[in-house]
Amino acid sequence: MDDFDSLDLSVLAALSQRIIDEYKERGIHEVTLTGKDLYQSVATEDMFDLEADFGDALPIGSLDDDLNELSKLLNDPSRSPTAVDMERLGNVLRAVSQVLAE
Repeated sequence: MDDFDSLDLSVLAALSQRIIDEYKERGIHEVTLTGKDLYQSVATEDMFDLEADFGDALPIGSLDDDLNELSKLLNDPSRSPTAVDMERLGNVLRAVSQVLAE
């Protein structure tokens, strides 16, 4: 991972597995997301615009919606993943990160 201009997608899978394996070794096999549903959402296309003005309020996202949509990928092998699914997974990972940090 020396070249940060590009990222082989298989590296994401390897990193995810490494992190998951470490938490399993610590005895953590799941996280509880109770109370973590609605979140303020910055559109992916805006997240790297450091001068963007988001006004008084950001759009609201929902982890429940994200997880429901992601579960469709697991339950329907003919369904094609999209960039939005990657964003949904990122939202879920951020929530998991917060729980693990508590």
